[in-house]
Amino acid sequence: HAVPSPDLKALKQVTLVAQQTLNT
Repeated sequence: HAVPSPDLKALKQVTLVAQQTLNT
């Protein structure tokens, strides 16, 4: 992956959503 910009952003969003779902 030369430019993992979208991948990283998607991963961060997924992690955030997962954490929120677990927190809720």
